[in-house]
Order: sequence, then C-alpha cells, then structure tokens
Amino acid sequence: MTKHAKKLKVHCPAMKLRGGLKAPKTTLRVSYHEHTVGLPWADIRPLIASAFRHVQREAFRTLRENFLLRSHTWTPDLILAKGQNGYWWGRATGSISRVFIGKLHTEPRQSVYPRYKDMPIMWHRDWQEQLLGLVAHELWHRWQPGHGKPAEIMCELVESDAIDTYRKEQGYTFTPPAKPEPVELVSNRFVAMSDRACESINS
Repeated sequence: MTKHAKKLKVHCPAMKLRGGLKAPKTTLRVSYHEHTVGLPWADIRPLIASAFRHVQREAFRTLRENFLLRSHTWTPDLILAKGQNGYWWGRATGSISRVFIGKLHTEPRQSVYPRYKDMPIMWHRDWQEQLLGLVAHELWHRWQPGHGKPAEIMCELVESDAIDTYRKEQGYTFTPPAKPEPVELVSNRFVAMSDRACESINS
C-alpha cells in the first residue's frame, strides 16, 4: 500500500523595510514521504523554516514592490525526496523546488558546483546544514532572474548566507578543517574523496 505524501507548511512572518514598505506573512507548502526520506518532520522543519525565512527576507529587501506583486500571485512549493545512492541534489522549475536528500553525514563536507569554473567552495558542517543550504539555493531560483553561471553564483551565495544565518540563530560557529581533504568530481558535483557516496547536485 502506497502512503500519501505529507502536506505541510512553514511560514515567514510579516516584514517591514526602512521607509515603511510592508510585506504580509508568506507561506511555503512542503510535501514529502517521511517513510522514504527517513527523517521526521520535527527534525527538518526548523531547517526548512530558517531557509525559507532567509530567502524571503533577501527577496523582499532586494526586489521590494516586485516581491509583493509576485508573492500575491503564487505560493511556492517544496518537494522533499530521498536521493539515490546517497546523493544530494536539487531542481527548481517555476514555483516548485525539489530537494533530494542524500547521506546524512555528521562530519564536515565540502563541495563545488562543477558546471562552471571558479565557483565558490561550499562547506557544510553536517547534513542539517547541507539540507538547509540546498533548500535555500533551490528556493532562490524563484527570485533569481536569468540562467547560467551568474544565476548559479547568486544561488550559491544565498545558500552560504542562509547557513551563516542559521549558525547565528543556533549560537554556534564553524571553521573548516585546516587541511581540507582533496575533492573529486562525482557526476555533477565535487565532493570530498573520503566519502564518495555523499554527492550534492544543485541545479
């Protein structure tokens, strides 16, 4: 018997910019199969909520009236699924973002977006940061105009900022290892050689 996907929601509170411009509370619809993803909603909800709040704040600050117009037009959706063979990756199409959850690593991992040269190196302290960052990356595609390398760099920077914001919210800091492990290209994303099963592919 096939279990139905859970239909859940997270919210970003109302916001106000200097000058008085206000945005109402916004909602992200989330659907996932808990039994296949293997993570209870209580464990991942704070991560999804933190990523969504960060993306909405940045979009409102950057786009202002255009943010209000587009927020009234449609509500974003996030679909969470299990990544095959321990791989992490994501895809964004219109208002729908998909994140595939890979191996739940508890040690730091680095990755580099491989499709373009000179992309920033990303560090995740653990799987929680990787999930939060990937969600922020894919959600930002909704607001980021254009495609190609410039758009992906902006999504990577938003991902990095979202992780930094989460660390501050949780009251901890993270310093990458002094001697990073060598990285290797596995499919579409660089990962640490010590764990080839942990791949992350950002669209």
